[in-house]
Amino acid sequence: MAGQGSSTGPRLHFLEVLTPVVLLAVLGIFALPNYLGFRPRADLRQTVAAVHELLEAAREASAARGIARLRFDPAKRLVVLEVGEARDPAAELELPRTVQFGYGYGSGISPFPLLLDDGRNLAATEDGVSFDDNAVGFRGGILMGYPGLIYLRTDRGDAEALFVRITGGIESYEWNGQGWRRSTDS
Repeated sequence: MAGQGSSTGPRLHFLEVLTPVVLLAVLGIFALPNYLGFRPRADLRQTVAAVHELLEAAREASAARGIARLRFDPAKRLVVLEVGEARDPAAELELPRTVQFGYGYGSGISPFPLLLDDGRNLAATEDGVSFDDNAVGFRGGILMGYPGLIYLRTDRGDAEALFVRITGGIESYEWNGQGWRRSTDS
């Protein structure tokens, strides 16, 4: 028997191999739509956190180096931290494919209510950044210019905004389907 070259151990039957493969495929069919719905929202949350960190870094850098700013380029989906009078690039953030600037004109999402005495809304913007020249500047840790917002959204209707106060404080807001409310992650 030793020279016949046949195995005497147990063999898997075709159904024993096929059953787990079919079960995994069925689970994948149900999990994929959930993942596709979850991914853009997770990307939005991560992007808001990253922009928040860059705003904090700009404020801190301005206290140390006199001036710092975040420059937003909605067309290129880019955020650049520039430090010092020479505007040396210190950090860069490219938005993920699922996230873009803007709060969703035409999708029922209105701008954050940041009204002046004359009725103008400082938060209204076409491209998602309400600051002049799409840049947020800090000098000595204090915001230069008017307060404003950076809106980030997904195509699935999720929207969040970062509100930069004149003091340099930063607050996060999210759209809840009817209005803006302070984010619990702030």
